[in-house]
Amino acid sequence: MAISRNIDPKDVVIVGDTREDIVCAKKFGAKAISVATGFTTLEELRSNVPAPDVVLENLEDSEVVWRLIHG
Repeated sequence: MAISRNIDPKDVVIVGDTREDIVCAKKFGAKAISVATGFTTLEELRSNVPAPDVVLENLEDSEVVWRLIHG
């Protein structure tokens, strides 16, 4: 859907808690923010290949999350 609407992948941020979320973001050319709120641990997310742009323990600090998404 994003491609059909001519959205630049660099303007897209994918927030997820699995390796698949990171792979999805990187294949699309989007920024990947990984959050250790699911079954994947913080260490597993940090050591993932491809690497996410950012790894967070949780989404508790909404100001940090907002800045990461909006630059």
